[in-house]
Amino acid sequence: QGEFPLSQLVERLTAALDIEKVTKKFFKEFAQKRTEFVELIDGIPNEHERRWLASVLMNRLMFIWFLQCKLLLDKGNSRYLLDQLAASGRRGQDLFYSEFLQALFFEGFAKPAYERSAATQALIGDIVFLNGGLFLQHSLELEYGASIRIPDKAFANLFKLFGSYSWHLDDTPGGQDNEINPDVLGYIFEKYINQKAFGAYYTRPEITEYLSERTIHR
Repeated sequence: QGEFPLSQLVERLTAALDIEKVTKKFFKEFAQKRTEFVELIDGIPNEHERRWLASVLMNRLMFIWFLQCKLLLDKGNSRYLLDQLAASGRRGQDLFYSEFLQALFFEGFAKPAYERSAATQALIGDIVFLNGGLFLQHSLELEYGASIRIPDKAFANLFKLFGSYSWHLDDTPGGQDNEINPDVLGYIFEKYINQKAFGAYYTRPEITEYLSERTIHR
């Protein structure tokens, strides 16, 4: 009695190795997309700062992708970011960052609905207010402001990567080799955001907690 079944131990170890394998695979592909993303940023002369901004934006978008997979955006739209990218393209060329994402980040997630303008509400749809610092303006965004220009194809390329994986909102692996769970999100945040010199520090428990309803205020 009290012994841990060998079969269960093997199963847990195998699951842990599978998660690690997927995490490393996704991180490698994410890093490549980050390199491509950096090359498309205009308006920031310093390459180091462009890399940092790319990390901030891509991590925000990865978090939002989790939210849409949990059907928490715009009345349960699981294609929210893709639909908004397409809608932005119909309004004009390369407006997704300057028009839509600016409103979504700093007027949508960062403010309760009653503080948003009617124009913002119409643009972003039914979006939850997140009580956290992830969607406050970064120092680079404050410094360069409207000078920052990023073409829509940078986001289309990133969303293609996200869409090639199956996103799960718990840490129980399902046996597929393309599953992403909050552990992967935490790993990416640790690699790209845990840099105290930039005034940003995130830990995996905090990121995982973001994905629970306790952090979402309707």
